[in-house]
Amino acid sequence: MHIYSCAKRLLPLAKMLAVWLWETCHYCFFCCLKILFCLQLKCGHHKKVVWPWLVEQIQPTLTELGVPTPEALGYDKPELYLKKTEEF
Repeated sequence: MHIYSCAKRLLPLAKMLAVWLWETCHYCFFCCLKILFCLQLKCGHHKKVVWPWLVEQIQPTLTELGVPTPEALGYDKPELYLKKTEEF
């Protein structure tokens, strides 16, 4: 559990993040999405543990604002797949 606690320190507290999203969403919806995407990337190799916890904590705020998670938009999968040049 030590890794989990270390990884949580890299991210803002869930309450602070909820306020941040609330204030940002009034100005720019896409900035909220960018914040979530950057936080997801910031989880790094602890993403499987930390990201679900963080989404669970801020889910009421996301639902209230109508902001989808990056997974709901398909940002967790690559948009383009390029074949290797040897396969052409």
